[in-house]
Order: sequence, then C-alpha cells, then structure tokens
Amino acid sequence: MAHLTHERIAFASDGAIARITLHRPQHGNAFDLPMAEDFLEAAERVHDACTTGLRVAVLDAEGPMFCVGGDLQSFATAEDRSALMDQVTSTAHRAIELLTTAPVPVVTIVQGTAAGGGIGIVLTGDIVIAADTAKFKMAYTAAGLSPDFGSTWRLTRDLGLARALDLTLTNRVLTAAEAQSWGLISRAVAPDTLPQEAESVIEQLAAGPTRAFATSKHLLRTSAAHDFTTQLHQEAAAITTLVDEPAAHEGIDAFLTRRTPQFT
Repeated sequence: MAHLTHERIAFASDGAIARITLHRPQHGNAFDLPMAEDFLEAAERVHDACTTGLRVAVLDAEGPMFCVGGDLQSFATAEDRSALMDQVTSTAHRAIELLTTAPVPVVTIVQGTAAGGGIGIVLTGDIVIAADTAKFKMAYTAAGLSPDFGSTWRLTRDLGLARALDLTLTNRVLTAAEAQSWGLISRAVAPDTLPQEAESVIEQLAAGPTRAFATSKHLLRTSAAHDFTTQLHQEAAAITTLVDEPAAHEGIDAFLTRRTPQFT
C-alpha cells in the first residue's frame, strides 16, 4: 500500500485502486499554490500507476465541504496576483488534464458543497456520486472573476450554453437533485449511504475489463471532436482490436456460458 500525505492532499494506492483526497478541510479544501502542487503530484502518481496495474482512481475530500474553489485570501495577500493565479491555474489544470485523460475510470465522491474551481475538480470524474445534500455554485463572477479548472468547457458541453450561462452569470445554487437531472453528476444518494454506494461502484470498476474501460472512456470523451462518420470509424477500429484480446475472450465466454466473468 503506497501512501503520501501532504498538508493539503492525501494519496493512497493498493496497486489496483488509487485515492486522492482533498485534505484541507479547515479552509473548505480551497486551492492555494501548495495545494495545486500537491494535487499535481498525486495526479502524476495516478498517471504513472496506469502502466503498473492501476484499475480505478478515486477523488474525494475531507470535511463538510468538497471544495470551495480557489483560496481567495492567498490571492488577496499576494504581491503579484496575476503571477500567482497563473501558477495556481496552470498547475491545477495540468493535474485535471492528467486525470481526465487517464486510461482508467475516475470516480469523484462529493460529500458537500462544490463551488468555483471545486466544480472543475468534481467534473474530473468519469462517474460522479454525490450526497443528495450537496450543492454546486459557480461563484466566480461574484468575486469579479471568470471560470477556470475546465468548467467552461465541461458545463457548455454537459448542460448546453443556456444553462452554463445561467449558472455562471447568476451564481445560482444547483442542488444535487438538479445536478443529476441536468446530467452534471451521475448519481445523487442519501448522505448516510454515500460511502457504501461509492465503494460498490469502485469495486465493480476495479474488477472490470480495464482496456475496455479505457477505450470506451477515450471514445466518449473525444467524440465531440469528430463528425459522425469519423466516430463510426473510431468505434470500428477500437472494437476490432478489443475483440481478440484476453478480456473479450473471457467476457464473451462468460456471457455464452452464463457465468460471471473474471477479468485480470
């Protein structure tokens, strides 16, 4: 079991499952530069572990808040606000890119409010499971700022321009039920069942066909860049490759013999 605990981010891995935990609850898990740097280090560990047997990555947080976004106090006291903002965003953005493109499923567990950059962190997950008491708020323009952490890209594509503009310009609070019905998160569950629901999904993914997951994730996440005909070619090439790999042999045989597949 590999462990790494910085002041702001905790990382643990048993080889198959890696977990990144936002570890600054006394500040609402707000991102300052040290936290962004710790987050990038953890994301790099996930990226490297994908070549040595990692099957699923988990992103969660400690405390009542998931993440309130950037640490505005650190920017308020900075000698050069623009320089600090550039460092924080470029560092965190690299981490988000690594996790979003990782060839393993990423599961985000949201136990509390996500605001500002916290929404971008939430949406790093391929599957987002939230407590039904969680709330989501963009909050940027209320501080005279524009969005970062990839939220403009994700919200426009996931929700459509009208809803993305509504959330961004009015800073209205989105409930977990609304976020689920809008397609922003995968599931909203009762807070007392959140750990069990999340672990069930994580265990299912960890026991699944990793290459099929990676290929499916890539096809879905890159589909917006292709026209329909190109996407059909991408799908054909992918499934043609997978069909003769060990996982498909096992999966097809298990289906035909009516047994549970055992993927390795």
